[in-house]
Amino acid sequence: MEQHEDLAGALGRVTGWQGRDAVIEPAIPVLASPSWRGVDGLPLVARDRASGETLFIKQIHPDTAFYIDIPASFDAAVKAGEIGVGPRVLLADAAAGVLIMEDLSAEAGWRVAGLEKGYDPDFVAAVVAARRAYAAVAPLLREVDVFAEIESFYAMALAEKVTLPAETGWMVDMAR
Repeated sequence: MEQHEDLAGALGRVTGWQGRDAVIEPAIPVLASPSWRGVDGLPLVARDRASGETLFIKQIHPDTAFYIDIPASFDAAVKAGEIGVGPRVLLADAAAGVLIMEDLSAEAGWRVAGLEKGYDPDFVAAVVAARRAYAAVAPLLREVDVFAEIESFYAMALAEKVTLPAETGWMVDMAR
């Protein structure tokens, strides 16, 4: 393994990947706003040099623990993969901040849906069915109320006397 030696041990713990000659490289080019790709970690791809087989690796940035419950997010990813509404998780090491999953990249035959798919009733029905299936899985490690989060962050900003846009109070009131 040439790059990301720190991930070699994690990759070696994935069934079928022990001892493989693999290279770990960036999964995506650096973008100014990779919103759908996630900005909470370093997205990488492990590629077996002999077979070309790939796995997706997400190495969580340590500073994201401020706003992401890493064990809970890994639990959610595992559960989504188990029912087929997310990539199958092959290794979830919350303590190390490493998540290794099947690769759902374009190179692996997958694609990202754009907003135009919202006009396709079959696609929308499939999304709704996937959301319902996910809602029916075993309880997650942590449930979050987005409105409680808004209140919490708003209270913190006020307590620290952060200068906020004039309409912030109105927006928070509308969320109540």
